[in-house]
Amino acid sequence: MKHARLTLLTLFLAASLSVAALPKGPELNIPDAVASLTSTHKAQIANRVAHWAGLIKTALSASTMIEIRDTILSKRDLTLRSASVYREAYVAELVKQIAPLLEAKALPADSPKLQWIKQINIAILFSKLPQANALDVQVKLLSMPQKAMQLMGLRGLARQKKNLFRGETFTTITAAMSKTLPTETNPLILSACCDVLNLSRSDAKTLLAPKRAAVAQAATATMVQVVARLRANLSSGKIAFDPSAPTSAAAAKTALKTLRDNMSVLTGKPATTQALQLTMDVADGALIAYEAGLDQGEKSNLAATSAAVLVEVESAFVFLSKKSKNYIGSALRTRSIDERLPNVGEAVVDKWADELKGFGITGPSAVK
Repeated sequence: MKHARLTLLTLFLAASLSVAALPKGPELNIPDAVASLTSTHKAQIANRVAHWAGLIKTALSASTMIEIRDTILSKRDLTLRSASVYREAYVAELVKQIAPLLEAKALPADSPKLQWIKQINIAILFSKLPQANALDVQVKLLSMPQKAMQLMGLRGLARQKKNLFRGETFTTITAAMSKTLPTETNPLILSACCDVLNLSRSDAKTLLAPKRAAVAQAATATMVQVVARLRANLSSGKIAFDPSAPTSAAAAKTALKTLRDNMSVLTGKPATTQALQLTMDVADGALIAYEAGLDQGEKSNLAATSAAVLVEVESAFVFLSKKSKNYIGSALRTRSIDERLPNVGEAVVDKWADELKGFGITGPSAVK
């Protein structure tokens, strides 16, 4: 249920509510096509953000916080001007004046519930910023103890596709993930990790060979951990009673997409073999989940979602191996429910394993 609560919290706080108009605050009189900011422009931005920081401190409800957050992100403020110099200056002020409020000690002595509402809305705000100067705050969110904060940090980092490899940023990110992944069970976080690790949506291709190799190694090692946790979720003895099972299935599909997409950056047979082995491991977890779903009935939600994962597994096998086969798809269409699971299992662990022997794949890897 804790995963379901995190999902509901995220959905609630991500929604805009209709509230009374907020005080307008200082005006932003900055030209549309501004090429550089004057000291007057910068002062206007600083005063505007200070206005929002003050309202955050005095806010008394979730609806007010959501309105503040959404206004900051709107065409009244951050997106008022498209010029990068304007938006970067605005984000710099958010980092300076709003980010410190992520710490409860920087907020007024409100109730713990109200303080949390303020903190999570600030985290959501930073999760929507693609500017490079928001990176440090997004990375900081990864190290916070609350799962919702970690999720917002990951979602923010997934927007930083052109900035992930500045300095040691990517190493810091994967190291932070690796600290928590050995015990991570939340499928929303696991899915968000996959989004960050999807190198095809970044500028990884433009990196010089040594750094590109280091980034590839870090991404692959972290994906090994993510897949292990997703496999554990799907193969859990409690999967049939887990309300987050469909979310775990969706996360597994995201992982398969990342494994496929990353082949546009990773090269060579060893990288292909690694991706195929991880895909086989996802298949192993999905098979167990599919069996649990069929026990509930062939039309159960768990059966449908895990079958969808298996379809994606076959698509990944075909893409990675260049072998156009339809073993899993055919098996899933078996009319007899009593024969369907054995047929699907044979398609994965016998037929596909046999097709992949040339890559060194013999079946799912041993569970550690």
